[in-house]
Amino acid sequence: MLTDDVCRYVPFILSCPSRPAGVNSTPPYAVTVLRDVCDTTTPNLLSVLGPPTSQSSHANFTVCVTPLNYRYNNYQQLVEMVEVNRMFGAGHVVFYNYSSGSFATTFLDAYRREGLVTVVPWSLPLTVDVWPPRKDVVPAIHYFAQLAALNDCLYRCLGRSKLVVFTDLDEILVPRTHGDWSSMLDSVSQNYRPGLSASFPGVYVVRSSFFRTDWPSDEHVPRPAVDRHLVTLLKTQRETKIYDWSQRSKFVVWPKAVQMVGVHTVLGVMPRVHTVQVDHDTGLVHHYRLWFDDDSNPPVVDRSMHRFTADIVARVSARYSSVDADNRDV
Repeated sequence: MLTDDVCRYVPFILSCPSRPAGVNSTPPYAVTVLRDVCDTTTPNLLSVLGPPTSQSSHANFTVCVTPLNYRYNNYQQLVEMVEVNRMFGAGHVVFYNYSSGSFATTFLDAYRREGLVTVVPWSLPLTVDVWPPRKDVVPAIHYFAQLAALNDCLYRCLGRSKLVVFTDLDEILVPRTHGDWSSMLDSVSQNYRPGLSASFPGVYVVRSSFFRTDWPSDEHVPRPAVDRHLVTLLKTQRETKIYDWSQRSKFVVWPKAVQMVGVHTVLGVMPRVHTVQVDHDTGLVHHYRLWFDDDSNPPVVDRSMHRFTADIVARVSARYSSVDADNRDV
């Protein structure tokens, strides 16, 4: 159960036992939820999602993203986030769409047609956050049912993705000494030495630091980075503070090893699964946002993303060109 101490509604994980595989058994195609075993089965059947039959549908890495909200329309951020994640190894991205604007939808549709993203409709029949906040509006569930979306994505990836990355739209999990996520995780896994319990790594927790978007932009970037407002290249001043693994961290998981995830931590793992704490020199979550801290947290210049400049500019430019061409053909 995923709990919340403030909101009226909380997400649940309901686990249903199924028959062992055998000659006389077939996989369930749907489930329904009843208050009592004696209740009449309702017509509200939930389809069971099975793994894809084609190996081409499998991804090495899938990125799960917090629900789009407040009529999200920052298409520049969206394209940069998807393309940088693809550069690092993402084969698929799953979005939960509570509300989005027309510009963002244009790019989401283009990615969806290519099979690069899944957009899950995320209509919530209850009171949610509003912006700007109002005293007379009390959300009935935490931040657009974020926990429910993240855990839905975890189970949606079972049999479909080898590893799952959990981040927000304004975050990028950056391999600091490697070129992609695979080589980064291979490195930390090789350094892992199991104890007497013979556990194995199934969760990788990565620390986070704020790259403040209100601080000046870097002048040592090519013109296309400025024109496309590529924050991963423009914003190279981060706070000195790097948050601990238990604060504002994000994570990569092997979905078969995890039972339940939170926003910043994994809440439940299978037996003998070990959590690896990735050193910030190896991997760091770059969090690009406005963030007002005290003066004891001064900026430091961090141009670690500049080694990817040419690739990022090329990928983003190609995406804009592709969508522009599609729109001209309509």
